[in-house]
Amino acid sequence: MLRPFFTVRLRLVGSLVASVIVIVATTSTAAELNRIRVTGTSAIAENVWPLFIAQEKGFFTNETLEVQLTFTRESIKALIAGSVQIVNEGADDGLTVMQKGQNVIAVGAIQVRPGEFLVTLPDIKAIDQLRGKQFAVSAVPSTDMRLAADLLESRGLMRGDVVFRKIGFTGARLAALQSKQVAATLLSPAGWLEGNKKTQFNTLATPVDFGIFPWVVMQTQGDWARKNKKLVVAYIRAVNRAIQWLYDLANLPEAKRLIAPKAQLAEKDVEDLLRVVQQDKIYFTGKLTPDILKRAVDFLVEEGSLKAPVDLNQFLDTSFWNEAFAR
Repeated sequence: MLRPFFTVRLRLVGSLVASVIVIVATTSTAAELNRIRVTGTSAIAENVWPLFIAQEKGFFTNETLEVQLTFTRESIKALIAGSVQIVNEGADDGLTVMQKGQNVIAVGAIQVRPGEFLVTLPDIKAIDQLRGKQFAVSAVPSTDMRLAADLLESRGLMRGDVVFRKIGFTGARLAALQSKQVAATLLSPAGWLEGNKKTQFNTLATPVDFGIFPWVVMQTQGDWARKNKKLVVAYIRAVNRAIQWLYDLANLPEAKRLIAPKAQLAEKDVEDLLRVVQQDKIYFTGKLTPDILKRAVDFLVEEGSLKAPVDLNQFLDTSFWNEAFAR
């Protein structure tokens, strides 16, 4: 899964996993709160903002949850080690360790559109002008490379028409574009926003153009989840409520005020990103299904990280979602 290149200055907590950054939301309430530890990708990443809102608006507290939110690039390792109970990241690592025998399951999703923008040098104004040009990706192969290849193919460029070049995460790719080492790349929303301030480039595709993909999936240990089903159900319900709240344009002024200090962004930057989120419907309010996961599975099988066939019924457990929204 891609990660933003920005850093966040918060306090380190060594009791979870190395290099994990944490925000603890504490709210006094008459009801006894159940503490759970949850990971996200980065405070600046738009996919964790619903968790901020669930904390600040009391949606977690209303579900008798106290959520300890940490940021790490080793989410699945932390989950397997028992340092955290729920991780919010791409389905690829969870699927991979599941097939190796780990009891990791998916119970829902926060984002099923890739958080990526396809940007090009100023003189490239159309996809077909990328023929023969270098395209920066995090790795070869990688999820972002496959997403880019699929998009280019849908616009008429076949594999081999573009040279994919391993550069690294968003910050490195932006720098490669700025220095004209490459003609195009994909940028995370935060990277795209930062790049727009410093660099003149063309945006030829936004998240909606990449189609459906399990970008940020709620994953947990199956044994723990089934023993603590009420907590998982409560978490799903609170996060979904936060997403619904963020999709209400009337809440935009309050949303940017609440998110900006946690993400360490200017309120105007938060507003700009939230408008993209709302326009492209980046956040997901529905039930995760095998069809949504299948695209990630196909990527992983093709690159050799998974062996076919993949039993998605072993990975996806919709019973938690069904209970959360039972009528």
